[in-house]
Amino acid sequence: MADNYLTNKPCEHCGQRRRRKSRRFCSHVCYQANRTPGDPVKRFWKHVNKTPDCWLWRRSTNAKGYGQFILPDGPILAHRYAWQLTNGPVPDGLSVLHRCDNPPCVRPDHLFLGTLADNNHDMMEKGRDRKRGLKGSNNTSAKLTDDAVRIIRAERAAGQPLKVLAQRFGVCEAIISSVALRRTWKHVE
Repeated sequence: MADNYLTNKPCEHCGQRRRRKSRRFCSHVCYQANRTPGDPVKRFWKHVNKTPDCWLWRRSTNAKGYGQFILPDGPILAHRYAWQLTNGPVPDGLSVLHRCDNPPCVRPDHLFLGTLADNNHDMMEKGRDRKRGLKGSNNTSAKLTDDAVRIIRAERAAGQPLKVLAQRFGVCEAIISSVALRRTWKHVE
């Protein structure tokens, strides 16, 4: 079986060295590029389900749910390819963003160009910030509610000790201090 591995014969698509004698291509990308000849535009739109709202990519997706499409020169994100088909190339330094917040959507009027900063701002505005999570009581791991935060701030301003408030609300003194000093729960007035 060892002689079945490692060959000097080139990949039939890109010319790189193949790993196995029994394979004609060096990778899945090269295999797909040769397996699906023809007009890539027709192939692309054939895999789109046009619903009244979003146009959904029905084929392969990545871990974040974005569609993937194989072109002869390699894979591309499906929404990015849809943008390129309708609007031309994406300028350097810009990303293709979704208005609808639906990763498999490839509908051109749901897409727009923006920088990484625009994408991060859009994510924060729409409450999809994974690093910081959902705000306040919308966060499933939150131990306090917006009303509890208001009570803590009012009672702490009146001189109630941290220890008493911590015991009352079932959290540590550091959390009470952060809430009272507005380091956390900033969105609550």
